Amino acid sequence: GDHPALAISLPAELGDPPRIGKEEADRGVAITVSYPFMRDQDSITLELNRSRFPFTVQPGQQDRPFVITVTREMFEEAGNNARFPISYTVIDQVNNPTDKRRWSRVIEANVDTTSELDLKFINSPFTVAQGGTLKAIQLRLTRAGQPFAGIVRITLPAGTRYADGSSGG
Repeated sequence: GDHPALAISLPAELGDPPRIGKEEADRGVAITVSYPFMRDQDSITLELNRSRFPFTVQPGQQDRPFVITVTREMFEEAGNNARFPISYTVIDQVNNPTDKRRWSRVIEANVDTTSELDLKFINSPFTVAQGGTLKAIQLRLTRAGQPFAGIVRITLPAGTRYADGSSGG
């Protein structure tokens, strides 16, 4: 079974279950691992969708959570998978593996680094309601046709006029 002392996590903003797309891969995804008695020169093997990537704990990085940034190149090597498994194991500085050579628990993420996000308005046309306010805009965000949770930020150009006559920017 999973090694109970090998902790692993992804950023909460990726959702539950985590979703990793093109934008996240381009920025890099931080995977945090921690385990007791971490020492410099320990070897960490991160497994992404059955592709393995080695890391070495450097002096000053021990005894605190160790953050591994998964790059676009690593995701490309590992490939896309709606059930992309992520886990790790450790061999310490004197070549001792974990108890029974066990790995951390597996985090499954939905990884698709090829498809773009698609944003659609679902209650258009947009009209100004009585009293001069724009009705609430409802949006649907999807990736590869599947609903996707995210934050949409809209930047209006300088000089934009609002329904109430004021302007922004």
